[in-house]
This record gives sequence, structure tokens and C-alpha cells, in this order.
Amino acid sequence: SRPRSCSPPAEGPSSVNSRPMKRILPIVMVLLGAVSCKKDTFQPIDCQYFVEVTAERTFTFDELIEKNLQKWELQRIAFMDRIILHLALCEMTQFPELPVRVTINEYIDIAKGYSTEKSGTFINGILDKIYNQCKNDNTLNKIGMGLL
Repeated sequence: SRPRSCSPPAEGPSSVNSRPMKRILPIVMVLLGAVSCKKDTFQPIDCQYFVEVTAERTFTFDELIEKNLQKWELQRIAFMDRIILHLALCEMTQFPELPVRVTINEYIDIAKGYSTEKSGTFINGILDKIYNQCKNDNTLNKIGMGLL
């Protein structure tokens, strides 16, 4: 079953069927494989659906990332880091049953293994800022005890 907070995928430039998304889909699937291997205590995430939800919210996630960059431009972020940030933000904001701190730690590990030398620190900084901002604004939709 799909999480209640997610809506059907959108059509358009960021949909899974678009050319850019088809190009990065194999990369995303590898990253999701790295995530799902660690999530043995949770129900597995439907990878195709997860990619669709992430793609549907690409522009929203970019805006959120851009608001939290200091002395940096969105276009200068490493391609893999941007994909990792989008996936992490999707998991943080759209899957209410997954703990935020677990999500952040897993994507830091993924960044360390799949991106640049400094990506883990960069991903941590951005996700932590966004997490604190959403927590203060009370915009994280989490169900269950200890998920924030």
C-alpha cells in the first residue's frame, strides 16, 4: 500500500516517463537499493513509486534546497548530490512512517559512498537545516512515536 500523503505522479518534464528521468532512473535505482538494504526493520518502499513521487516534486525540492544554500548556487551542486538530496527530501516529507534522523543518516552514508569526498558533510548540512526548518514550521507529517 502507498503512503497516504503521496499523490499520483504528475506528467511533464519531471515525470518518470520524461527523457531526463529515464536517464537518471538507473542511478536512482542503485541508490534506492542501497537505502532499502538498510531498512530491514521497515516495510520495503516501492522503488518505482518512490521515483515517481520524487520526480513529481523535483521543483519543490530544488526550491527548498536553494533556500538553504549559503554562498552557493543550485546549479553548482554535484549531480549525484542533487539526486541524493531529492530522494532524502522525498523520504523525509512524503513517507510519514519513516524516522527523519534515520533518513538523514542513511543518505549521508549513501553520499559518502556514491558521490564526492565532501558530499557526506554537504548533504548532512543541507538536510539538517531543512529538517530544523520544517520542524520549527511544524510542516513534517510524521506518524508514530519518536519519528521526529
